[in-house]
Amino acid sequence: MKSSSILTNFGGRLASSKRKPKVIFSARAYAALLSEVLDEVRTETGGVLLGYWDDGVWQVVESVDPGPSSRFETAYFEYDQDYVNHLINKVSRIYDKQLDLIGLWHRHPGSFDRFSATDDETNLKYASLSKHGAVSALVNIDPHFRLTVYQVTAQPLRYEKIPYEVLDRDLDQTQAPYANAANRMLQIERALISSLASCETDNRIDQIHASSVREALEAFLAKRSMADMANVEVGTVETWMDEDFVLVLSALDDDVRELENRGVGTTLQPNGCGQLSLVAEDGYGDSLRLIEGFRPLDDGRILFAVEGQTYFYNPGLLSLACKEASL
Repeated sequence: MKSSSILTNFGGRLASSKRKPKVIFSARAYAALLSEVLDEVRTETGGVLLGYWDDGVWQVVESVDPGPSSRFETAYFEYDQDYVNHLINKVSRIYDKQLDLIGLWHRHPGSFDRFSATDDETNLKYASLSKHGAVSALVNIDPHFRLTVYQVTAQPLRYEKIPYEVLDRDLDQTQAPYANAANRMLQIERALISSLASCETDNRIDQIHASSVREALEAFLAKRSMADMANVEVGTVETWMDEDFVLVLSALDDDVRELENRGVGTTLQPNGCGQLSLVAEDGYGDSLRLIEGFRPLDDGRILFAVEGQTYFYNPGLLSLACKEASL
C-alpha cells in the first residue's frame, strides 16, 4: 500500500491517557468501509479514517474512500491522493468539532493480516502526526470478512492490536456534533451577499458608457485613410428586404454581443430616411446613435455612415475600436 502524501493539514492535539485503547466506529464510518470492500472485492482497496482521540478511545466518525483514480490490484493498492486530500477537507467541514486524520485501513489478500515493509513506512508517517500514534486496520476475507485493528506508535514503530466496536448509529452528537444548521445558513447568506457585492463591483468596473463607444469609434475612423472611406452616400433605402436586414444583423452579431457583455445594449432602428441606424443604450442612462445608417450593396458589402462620412463595415469593427481606445 502506498499513501504518503495524504498527510496534509491534520495533526494530533490530544491529551494522554492510561486506559487501554480501543476504537469505536460510527455506523456511518463502518458502513462506508464495508461498501468500499464490496466495490473492490477482488482487489486490495482502502480508506482514510477521520475522528479524534477521546481519553483512550479512537472515535472514528468518517471513513473516506480512496478515490476513482486509485490503483486497485490483487496485491497492491495506491490512493488517489489529490481526491482524498480534497474529500478529507470537505467532509471535515460537516462537523463543528474538528476531525483529525487519525488513521487508515486497507484490504490484504487472503489471510495475510500483518503489515508489509511498505505499510510500515506509511504507518510510521501517520503515527508521527500525534503523540498517541494512529489507527491502522487490515481487512481480510478468508473466506469471511475480518477486520484487525492496530494502534501504531512511532519512534520506534510499534503495533498493538486493539479491540473495536461498531455503534448502531452515528456517534453521539454531543461528542461529534454536526455543524449547526442555523449558523451554516447564516454563513451561506453572508457569503452569498459578499459574492454578489463582489460581482456587482466587477461588473461596474467592466461596464462602459455608450458615449465612450461612440468616441472610440470616431477616433478609430479618424485614423482611416481616404482609401478606406467608401465615398458613397448611404442614400435612402425605400424598402428593406428581409435578406438585407439579416445581412446587416449578421455582420453586427459579434460587436453586439461584445457590447452587451460590457453593459451596452443595441437595437437597429429606422432613422427617418429609410435607413437603419444602430442605437446604443447603457446602464448609466445614455442613449445615442452609434452608427447613423446602414446600406447593403449588391456585392454583399455593407456601407455605414458616421458624421456624414461613409465606410465599409467589417465584423468586429466596434470591438476593435473599443480595444484601441483601451475601453
